[in-house]
Amino acid sequence: MAEGVKEAFSELYKRNEYTHDLTKEKLKNLIVESTGLESDSSTVKGTLGTFLALKAYADFDAEEQAEGSGDEVQDESVVQLSGKIPPAVQAKSQATNTIGISYQINVILPDTDDPAVFNAIFGAMREHLMGV
Repeated sequence: MAEGVKEAFSELYKRNEYTHDLTKEKLKNLIVESTGLESDSSTVKGTLGTFLALKAYADFDAEEQAEGSGDEVQDESVVQLSGKIPPAVQAKSQATNTIGISYQINVILPDTDDPAVFNAIFGAMREHLMGV
């Protein structure tokens, strides 16, 4: 969990590597500094609340000990011990070897209550994009 928090709040950790040790007020100031928003902004309050909620489940001391000890368990060591590839590792390796293409089409619809306008727009999209 500590690793996930550090990744999710990487901008805060770039500014202070001990973000998780800051008091609530200092953490709020760091968020304000990072975002450029006002301290009473709902985004700042939400970010602070989310960080504190996740921090409650994270063990930053265990992560720091693991980083310093050099005794980290690698996915490969699990494979070597059991002779089998764990499903999570196998799925992860398969997912990284695939290539996909996706399209995102943003349509700005006019402010109208006339369903004929929407039917015309979506009918044209279906005709030109899907060839129907």
